[in-house]
Amino acid sequence: MLTQLSTVKDPLAVISLLPIRPNAKNQNQPMTFKARIAWFILILVLLLPFANIGSYVVVATFLGGTAANCKIVDGRYFFFSHGKYTEVSHEIYEYSKIHGYAVVGMIAVFFLALAGIGCLKLLTIFLTWKNRYRRLE
Repeated sequence: MLTQLSTVKDPLAVISLLPIRPNAKNQNQPMTFKARIAWFILILVLLLPFANIGSYVVVATFLGGTAANCKIVDGRYFFFSHGKYTEVSHEIYEYSKIHGYAVVGMIAVFFLALAGIGCLKLLTIFLTWKNRYRRLE
């Protein structure tokens, strides 16, 4: 699959490489285009928080701290990291504060997506079980 991904020139063509959908009637029935788009969006929603956290750590390392560990003295902003204070501008402070909120929000979206996947899986299991025993009656 990795060799297939490296040869893809069109970004939306990756959608065609997503797995086939298991179905009770035909196990190898391919997914519809809408289902592939939904899977693609779901994968993005699950991967974006990791990229955002990674960029947050890199930027915090470069700046010498974050707005979460900030000290404001006479209108001057100091980031604190590893026992050392680094002075930054007001704009950098605001950026770091907003990026921190974005990281927390993305983590919340990540866990909501996981909960949604779990609920859909449980619903699928319940409906399969219900239909199986309905046929036996």
